Amino acid sequence: MATYASHLAFLAHIRKDKKLAQKTILILKEALRIALENKDTHIIMNTYENLDFCYEDLDQKDSALHYLHNFVTIKDTLLSDENKQVAEELALKYESDLKDTENNNLKQQAELQEEVISKKSNTIKLMVGASLIMLALIVTVFISRQKINKSRELIRSQQIETEKQKLLIEEKQKEILDSINYSKRLQDAAIPSLEYFQSLLPQSFIFYKPKDIVAGDFYWIHKLKNSNSVLVAAADCTGHGVPGALVSIVCLNALNRCVEEFNLSEPAKILDQAARIIQESFRQSENDVKDGMDIALCLLDLDQYKGYFSGANNPVWILNGTDVKEIKGDSQPVGQQHIPKPFTQHTFELSKGDTILLSTDGYTDQFGGDKGKKLKTKKFKEVFPELNKVEMAVIETKMATMFEQWKGNHEQVDDVLVMGIRV
Repeated sequence: MATYASHLAFLAHIRKDKKLAQKTILILKEALRIALENKDTHIIMNTYENLDFCYEDLDQKDSALHYLHNFVTIKDTLLSDENKQVAEELALKYESDLKDTENNNLKQQAELQEEVISKKSNTIKLMVGASLIMLALIVTVFISRQKINKSRELIRSQQIETEKQKLLIEEKQKEILDSINYSKRLQDAAIPSLEYFQSLLPQSFIFYKPKDIVAGDFYWIHKLKNSNSVLVAAADCTGHGVPGALVSIVCLNALNRCVEEFNLSEPAKILDQAARIIQESFRQSENDVKDGMDIALCLLDLDQYKGYFSGANNPVWILNGTDVKEIKGDSQPVGQQHIPKPFTQHTFELSKGDTILLSTDGYTDQFGGDKGKKLKTKKFKEVFPELNKVEMAVIETKMATMFEQWKGNHEQVDDVLVMGIRV
C-alpha cells in the first residue's frame, strides 16, 4: 500500500498543471490518505508540499497555507528524529571505539596515537555534518516563515481591498437610496393624500401597497367646480419602483392638465386627451419610449346618483346588495406610441349604499396559495357579494388580509392598489 501511495504522489507530481490542478488535488488527497494509514512520513511530507503548490496555482490561499503549515510541521519532526538517531548511533560508535582503544592499548601502544587521530577526524566530521544539518534546518525554517509571512501579507492586502469595495458599495447604495427617497417625495407631492381623498368621499377606502419604496400605481381624485361630482381613478403605469414612479408623475400631470387646463370632465375625453399629452411628453425623448398607463376612471354624480366610466385595460365593479355589475375598459393603454382609438364612455345608475370598486392588476397577478399560482380576477370577485354588508374599513382590512394570506412567503410581484367608494 505504501508503494501505491508513492506512485499516486509521483503521478500527481508529473501532472502538476493549472488545468489539471483539481484532478491532481484529488490524486494527492488519495495518496495522503494511504500514506497516513501506512505512517509513511516521507510520502506524507511530500504530498503536503505538492498540495500546497497546487492550491497556490489555483490561488486558494487558505488551503495552500494549511498544507504548507502541515509540510513544515512534519519536516521539522522528521529532521528532529533523524538528528536523534544520528546522535544515538554516534554514542554507540563512541563506546565501541573506546573499548577497541582500551584493548588495542594493551596490545600496541603505537596504535593509540593513530586511534586518537582517527577519533579527532571523526569528531570533526561529525561536527561538520551536524553543522550542515542545522544550517539546512535553519534555511528551511526561514524559507517557510517567509512563505507564511508572504501569505499573511497577501491576506491582509485582500482584506483591505475588500473593505474598500464594501465602503464603495455602501456609498453607491446610499446614493441610490437618496435618489429613490427623492422620487418618493416627488410622488407623494403629486398623489392626493388619503385625508384629502376621504374628505371628498368619506365612505371610502384605499388599499395601497407599493412593491418598492416608490410605485408605478397611483390613485387620483378631482372635485368638479360648482357641483357635487367627483372624478376618481386607479392607475397602473408601466413598470414599478423608480421607473414606474417617474412615469406615474407624467401621467398624474396629464390628468391634472385635462381637468384644469382643458376643462374636461367626461372620462372618455379625459383619457383621449391624456393619451395625447403623455405621447407628446415622451416624444421629446431621443429614445423610442413606449410608456403609459392602464386606468379605471369614473365620474360620480352624487346628486343624480349616476356614474360615468372609461377605462384602459381596467374595469369598474358596482356592488348593489349581492349583485355585482362589471364594466370593462377598452383593450388599449393610455399614452403608448400607437394609433389609439377613442375611448368608450359607459353610463351606470347608482343607488344609495352601492359600493364602487376600482383596482389595478397587481392584486390579481400575485403568486401564492398552495400551488404558487396567480390569485386571478375570478377568486378576487368571489368576496364581492358580501362586501355591501360591512363598513368600508372592514372591507379594507379584508382586502389586506386576503392578499397577505394568499401571498404567504412569496415575493410581492407588483404594486397593489384597490379602491372602494360607497355612495
